[in-house]
Amino acid sequence: MAFGVNYDAVLSFSLRAPKNNLYGAADFCSQFATGGGREGAAGVNALPEAELQELITATANKYG
Repeated sequence: MAFGVNYDAVLSFSLRAPKNNLYGAADFCSQFATGGGREGAAGVNALPEAELQELITATANKYG
C-alpha cells in the first residue's frame, strides 16, 4: 500500500493485492467514496483524513 497527501490534507492510496491472491483489490477500495480499480491493483483518489483509521482497520481485517 502506498499513500500520498495533497495540500488539502486529503489522502490518496494505492493497493496491490498479494501475488498469491490477485483478487479483491477493486472491491476493497470501492467501499470508499472515490475508490475503485482492477482486481489486482486499485486505490482511492481522495480519502478524508478522518477515514484513515477506518482504512487501517479494513486493511487489517482483509489482509491481516
